[in-house]
Amino acid sequence: MAKFITSIELFNASETDYLNLSKALENERFKKNNQRHQHQKGVEYNVEGNITLTDVTDKVFKVASGIGKKYAFTIIKEKQIQESLYLKKAS
Repeated sequence: MAKFITSIELFNASETDYLNLSKALENERFKKNNQRHQHQKGVEYNVEGNITLTDVTDKVFKVASGIGKKYAFTIIKEKQIQESLYLKKAS
């Protein structure tokens, strides 16, 4: 199962714009990540499942463009580290 972390910033956006973004992303099975630092702009969401990077990109593009503000986003695919491999390197 793939897991993605998505960071989205809306430019010249109001709090209402971000609330609308959150609602739309939650409708697409994204979960808000509340562990962001205060100095970071925008919002961060996690999504996981049998989903590809292309699927995530398409959903974020659809939702963000529907808000009506200029935006930027970054998507990171979380990679699982095999525990046995990590333990061998750490030893």
